[in-house]
Amino acid sequence: MFGKLLLIILAAGVMAASLLVIRQHRFDTAHRISRTHQQMNEHERALWKMQSEIARRCSPDEIRTMIERLPDQWKPIPDPTMLAPAPGNGDGLEIGATDGFGAAADRETIPYTPAAPGSGLEGPAPAPEDDRRLGG
Repeated sequence: MFGKLLLIILAAGVMAASLLVIRQHRFDTAHRISRTHQQMNEHERALWKMQSEIARRCSPDEIRTMIERLPDQWKPIPDPTMLAPAPGNGDGLEIGATDGFGAAADRETIPYTPAAPGSGLEGPAPAPEDDRRLGG
């Protein structure tokens, strides 16, 4: 009888000790997560400061002046809202600037090739039809 009682007390002690170890690991992990989050916030603040300093030091006129001094010919990146289907067979996209009133000026057609299936570039899959929503 005494042996059984001793075994039960020992088992309870081992379980309590292991529970304390697990609890300490949980606290340590929570502390590491919190510290990592603080570091991320500090890095983000530093990045914002650098971005604002760059924006403060570089005006659009200065950038245009620097680009004009370069020997290469630079083209502006097209605005996605300015993409339109190419006239004709529809095998391309037309890129170009507008005159500010919506009229096209200096348009260029680039070939359009859809992404290969499974490449990860084909866009989101169409949503399956929900029969419950349609009442059927």
